[in-house]
Amino acid sequence: MIYLNGKKVEFIEFPNKERRLDLPENMLTDIDYTSVTTQIDSSVNKVYWKYENDASIFELLLFDDAINSYDRFYDLYIGYMPYSRMDRVQEKGTAFSLEILTAILRDGLKSLDYMFILDPHSEITLQQFPKRYTNKYRNHYNWVHEFKHISNIDNDNKYEFAKDVIDYTKLDINKAWFVFPDKGAATRYNADDYPNVIICEKVRDFATGKIQQIKAHIEKQTTSPEKDAPIIIIDDLCSYGGTFVGAIKAIETDLKIKSKNNWLIVTHAEEAMMEANIPNTFNKVFSTDSIATTSDAISMSSQEFDENHQFYVKSVLDIIKRLHQWYTLSQLVYSLSF
Repeated sequence: MIYLNGKKVEFIEFPNKERRLDLPENMLTDIDYTSVTTQIDSSVNKVYWKYENDASIFELLLFDDAINSYDRFYDLYIGYMPYSRMDRVQEKGTAFSLEILTAILRDGLKSLDYMFILDPHSEITLQQFPKRYTNKYRNHYNWVHEFKHISNIDNDNKYEFAKDVIDYTKLDINKAWFVFPDKGAATRYNADDYPNVIICEKVRDFATGKIQQIKAHIEKQTTSPEKDAPIIIIDDLCSYGGTFVGAIKAIETDLKIKSKNNWLIVTHAEEAMMEANIPNTFNKVFSTDSIATTSDAISMSSQEFDENHQFYVKSVLDIIKRLHQWYTLSQLVYSLSF
């Protein structure tokens, strides 16, 4: 699925599933290559790409070629980077899927200017796109970032979904436990920003790599959360959620901390989590719609927090709008105040 300047791009599908794109020029901003600087420009076309299946990859390539025919370019926002979990070769006979995909994008996107990726699964994703690499089609440098405030693009002020959830729920962080599934997540999501921190450790079978046990320890405690204080797990992605369920059990077993108020905050969530124990373990689940959305989820973009509800979702389009305004021919007003 592709949105150009806030409007959905429609593809024609033939009976044999081939796709065709007729991109109207009036969907584009009236700016060409020669009239903008190499810095992020308020008039550049803004594109949100949501991966739905492998056909989405080809649609993005078709779109890029169509926009190139108008001699225009664009900033690309990616919610969930597909194949980001397949970020290495595990053993002979397996493919380095992420490397294959990023090679396709690096070589195939002729009109790309800046690329922004929302909470990529690992640093390897960004490493596949050198921070600045030359677009061979335009003799131009491309820049790849995680989502950041556009007003200060080259610092580390990146968007964090967990902080957004805390603001949305008006949670008092001094009255909660914040849990990170491993040390990597603790570093990534700035565990030092939270007063009461639990870090988990996965014990794996050396031969198979499968998780045998999850252990939990208190890394930091600066306040005294009361009984049934929220236990909040923060991570990037939930599939079936076995690690998160295991983390809750480890906290109960190892630390004797138990709550009736378990929260899960993940930037990306798959529908598979509804088939597992996530709904039975967590009474509040927060995610974006970068992959899937439960049908009864409350919209964090348009509805107030309801303590009695279980599922909440934030629109990636809304996140993008907060970080950088969409532009159309009729609205070329730029604001850096979010």
